[in-house]
Amino acid sequence: MIVAATAENDHSNIEVYVYDYSTSDLYVHHEIILASYPICMEWLPVWEGEKANLIIVGSFLPAIEIWDLNKEDCEPVCVLGEYEKSKLKKKKKKRIIRYFIF
Repeated sequence: MIVAATAENDHSNIEVYVYDYSTSDLYVHHEIILASYPICMEWLPVWEGEKANLIIVGSFLPAIEIWDLNKEDCEPVCVLGEYEKSKLKKKKKKRIIRYFIF
């Protein structure tokens, strides 16, 4: 199994590839669409004291997502940290900065 993070323009995802030794084929088993560009990934073999097949994904969002590679769900198993989608789409307010010279 090979896991790769890709980012093209506005589309970011994780692709899970499977290699078949008997036929020498490499194919995409499933694809996980991400909300933001991925920065880093780490495999997590144990979750809550049990064997697991999870991937931890860090992105430009202020949260870390944990995805189960054995499932094709559209939601992460766990999100470390918090972010609200409404806050991410909020327009930035212009700040007026005043300089005083004495």
